[in-house]
Amino acid sequence: MSQRLDEISLLRPITIGLLVVMHAFTMYAGNWSLPEGIHPVRAYFWVQKLSFGCMLEMFVFISGYIFGFQLYGQKRDFKFWPLVFNKLKRLILPSSLFSFLYIVCFTDILVQHQWGALVYGTLAGYAHMWFLPMLFWCFIGSWLLVRTKLNDVIVLSGLLVLSIFSHLPLPLQLNSACYYLFFFYLGMCLFKHRDLWLSYAQKRPYAIVAALVVYLAMVVLQTRTIEYLQGFEAESRLDQVLVYAQINVCKLSYAVVGVVVLYLMALYVISRKSLSSFTLDLNKYCFAIYLIQQFVLIWVYYHTPLPVWVGSYWLPWIGTVGTLIVSYATARLILLSRTGRYLIG
Repeated sequence: MSQRLDEISLLRPITIGLLVVMHAFTMYAGNWSLPEGIHPVRAYFWVQKLSFGCMLEMFVFISGYIFGFQLYGQKRDFKFWPLVFNKLKRLILPSSLFSFLYIVCFTDILVQHQWGALVYGTLAGYAHMWFLPMLFWCFIGSWLLVRTKLNDVIVLSGLLVLSIFSHLPLPLQLNSACYYLFFFYLGMCLFKHRDLWLSYAQKRPYAIVAALVVYLAMVVLQTRTIEYLQGFEAESRLDQVLVYAQINVCKLSYAVVGVVVLYLMALYVISRKSLSSFTLDLNKYCFAIYLIQQFVLIWVYYHTPLPVWVGSYWLPWIGTVGTLIVSYATARLILLSRTGRYLIG
């Protein structure tokens, strides 16, 4: 079997692009404070929601898909401790390093000598680095699930229930892993039937486009439902769990559709044409871009006069393009060194 999955080489840059767009517009959805001189723009609220829709789930799906490729395509036999040490180096080491840098650059935790917050933030992933410890647990959890040799339908059904009721007070991003593990294992399962999905994508392009429209509509409708549920004042712990479960059902309903649709679209594209050398090159730097991009946006939005200069309507577009360019260039520069390749290569 080929050592390269072209669908992943296409999906990963697309997902990174969605991530940067989401972060560039996230202040309009209330997730970041508005920089000086910037006012809310309702249309940009929906840009953020649509780019966010299944973006994180797609990242997890991609990792699970590659893990499935290694297990079932390359027939690699992962032992538990070598896998743990590999993912500690690949995920936890860069997460801890960049979390510490983020804390130093953009918080006063170190200045105020909040050593507990510093240690926990470094280990659990600070800011956008939370995703990497969560992904670490997805690898470990999926390895254990594979060893049970249970039917995939049974495992996915159990993980779906876990995802719905993932509002658990667990440390070190284990609570988040309870939600995302379903998508990781889904990626593994879909790889097993890659040829079937590829055949379907080649024969039904119009159905895929129709499903994309359905997905976008679901994001809009379910976002409104989630806003309503978030405004519900739960009086008991049970009510809180049930409200959170309903929110997760809304998120899962459109995220699953979005992940499958984007996957099918990627399969259709690679069945029709070869990927450009730029796409393949960009794919190599996506992990580094992920680590760098929020540093760039936070600095530009809150530590430069750019928001005042360009205003509310131009800022997120300039932020998106500028962040992609700067992050890509910085990633290339870091990976020129042996140390950079060791840490995030």
